[in-house]
Amino acid sequence: MTKNPKRYAQFVDDLPNDLSRNVILGTTIETNRGYNVQKMGATYPPQSRHHRYLSMKALDWPRKFVAIEPLMDFDPESLEQWIKDIKPEKVSVSYDNHGHGLIEPSKEKTVRFCRRLGASREPEIMVHLHGYWVKDPSKCPKCGKSNVIEFEENHGHKEMCFSCNYERKRD
Repeated sequence: MTKNPKRYAQFVDDLPNDLSRNVILGTTIETNRGYNVQKMGATYPPQSRHHRYLSMKALDWPRKFVAIEPLMDFDPESLEQWIKDIKPEKVSVSYDNHGHGLIEPSKEKTVRFCRRLGASREPEIMVHLHGYWVKDPSKCPKCGKSNVIEFEENHGHKEMCFSCNYERKRD
């Protein structure tokens, strides 16, 4: 995982071919919009996210990962296209859990985005939303993909699949 995936191009050709089965290369993209992001004393300007997207898109490696965290408000169609272009096998979507007061999308917008992403591609989607307790993704009983999350909501439990829109409420 790196904020500078351009570096992968400097050494990926020198790695043994069988290593690609066991190594996932990834990056973080907080949003596709033009916000400055301040984390751990460093400022990441908007163009750095676009550079990360282009570097991961160009990377010739079979196993990729994208962390969309801390998630900031975004343009769904554009960010979805970035993810499609990168072709990751896993995507993690997580809100800011350190209370930095970032501009975040609504939970509803995030869930819609994850559903569209899960329906349009095959990545495993891992999600953590404020106020919800999200367990590890499990296999959907309807479509069999590993894009189901379970979370607590209004003193009950709910399961959702981002691939086929399966939902089930539990007590």
